[in-house]
Amino acid sequence: MQQNKRVQRKKGGLLTRILDVCDNIVYLLVGVCFLLAALISLLFGVIKFGFSVYQLAQMGVSSVQNAAGASGAAEAIITFVSDLLLTLIIMEVLGTVVNYLETHATSLKPF
Repeated sequence: MQQNKRVQRKKGGLLTRILDVCDNIVYLLVGVCFLLAALISLLFGVIKFGFSVYQLAQMGVSSVQNAAGASGAAEAIITFVSDLLLTLIIMEVLGTVVNYLETHATSLKPF
């Protein structure tokens, strides 16, 4: 009877270690995906902003007095800031994943 309990503990310990390793692998893969998503989001935002500025320059918008040019420039800036904020949100979630991998505990931290 005593030996059965030892065998069960060893099996439970081994299964727990296997599940822990699998858990770490999944979190690591999710972290890599978040990092790639943040890089792609940042690159996409910068390219889209550059393209918007290029289009405004092609339209000959050199003064803010042109209403269409001013609204186009404002829209480009707002869209760029929105893209940057999305990148920051992704990085915050990545920080949570990294923190879990380091401590093996979830933490609720306010932004």
